[in-house]
Amino acid sequence: MNILVTGGNSPLGIFFIKRLLNTFVDCSILALSRTELGIKDKRLESLYFDLVNDRFNIDKEFDVVIHAAASVLNSMKNLSELSAVNLEGSTKLFERIKFSNNSLVLNISSSSVYDDPTTNILFEYSQKTSINHYGLSKLNFENALTDIFVSTTVNLLSLRLAVVLVKDVKYNFMSQWLKSIKSGEPIELSHPNALFNACIYSEDIFQFFLKYIKQPITKHLICNLSCKHPIKVIDAAKLMMKTSNSSVPIIEKKSDKKAQLISFDLASKNGFIPRSVEDSIRLYISE
Repeated sequence: MNILVTGGNSPLGIFFIKRLLNTFVDCSILALSRTELGIKDKRLESLYFDLVNDRFNIDKEFDVVIHAAASVLNSMKNLSELSAVNLEGSTKLFERIKFSNNSLVLNISSSSVYDDPTTNILFEYSQKTSINHYGLSKLNFENALTDIFVSTTVNLLSLRLAVVLVKDVKYNFMSQWLKSIKSGEPIELSHPNALFNACIYSEDIFQFFLKYIKQPITKHLICNLSCKHPIKVIDAAKLMMKTSNSSVPIIEKKSDKKAQLISFDLASKNGFIPRSVEDSIRLYISE
C-alpha cells in the first residue's frame, strides 16, 4: 500500500504516520514535511515540501493520501498565507498526485467552515462562514477536492474537526488550558456553564479512517467528528486539572460568540464511533 501524508511534521501528521506504520506491515509511506520527522523506519521516506513554492513530481500511484498540512492563524505570517497554503497550494498538489484505482483521500478540514449564530448544534448543512479567512480557505478546498474527484474512482473523506486532542498540539484552546495548568497559570473560559462536545481524540479519527478505507459507505463524504455525552465547559477544565494533578484559578472571559455543540450524526451513519468528552481528555493528558 502506497501512502502519502502531507503535513508530516504536524502533531496529527506524526500521529498518523506512527499509527499507519503500526497498522499496515506492507505499507510504503511518503511524508511531505518542512522539518525532520525523527521517525526511523525503512518503510518511511520524508520529502521536504513547501505547498506554496514546490511542485509535486513523484511518479508513483498512491492508494491513500492523508492531507494534514495546513496554515493556521497562530502560525501564519499574514492572512494571504491561509489561502496560499490551504487552498491554492493544496489544490495544485492534488492536481499533480497520481492515484490508484479506488484510492482514498482523507482531508483534514475544520469546523471553522461554519458561522451559524442562531443554532445550538452545528450540522453539515449549517450556515457557512463568509468572513473567517481560515474557515473559508478550508471550505473552498473541500469544494476544490470535490471538483477534482467527482468523475474519478477516488473516494474522498473530508473531516470537519474542532479541537483535536493529539500529543504536542499547540494551537487550540484546550492545549492552551493544559499549558497553563502545567505552568500554574490561570485559565480563561468563555461560556463556562455551556455544554461542550467540540473536541475529538486522535485515535478516534484514525479508527474512523480505518473503517472507511475498508468499506466506504459514501463515496464522497464531508462530515463532522466530535465527542458524545457533552459536559459543561467548566467541568472539562476541572477534569483537565484533576487529571493533571494540578489546580489553577479559572477566569471567566466574555464572548459574543454562542457556545455550540457539534453533531456527529452523519459520521455515525458511516461507521464513526465516538467516545465521551471525559475519556478523550483523560487519554489526551496521559499521552
